[in-house]
Amino acid sequence: MMSKSGLILGCSIFFLGFVADCMAQSTSATAIDELTSTEVNILETGVLLDVTGYKGDVLGAEVLSISTGEDNVSQIIELSVPIDPDLADRVYVVSPSGKRIELAEPVEISRDAENNKVGITLKLSKKTSLGFKIKLIDVPDE
Repeated sequence: MMSKSGLILGCSIFFLGFVADCMAQSTSATAIDELTSTEVNILETGVLLDVTGYKGDVLGAEVLSISTGEDNVSQIIELSVPIDPDLADRVYVVSPSGKRIELAEPVEISRDAENNKVGITLKLSKKTSLGFKIKLIDVPDE
């Protein structure tokens, strides 16, 4: 029969191994567009709302403008994120839960090195009014 302290130690080791495995999986670069490098730097805004002037509480991302797309079912959202422009090689739009939102058109990225900002223009369905997040991916130079 196993002692109480041996049982606790065994369960603790199992739990720590489980947590370490989950953490390794959640930070895996392959989760973002199957990137091959594990040295990818990912910055993520908090949840942003499709409201002109809305400023997120993470990274200071701000919604500059919103206009209706030519198809009348999408909206064009312009954002400004005050980060080093070199840290935004790729941009992904995700739901508040982190699930990637597929866009009909690619995200446009403009870099303003003088003001240390990144401009982002994206086209979302008007149904996305529950919020979205932006993931900024810095892929190391090869």
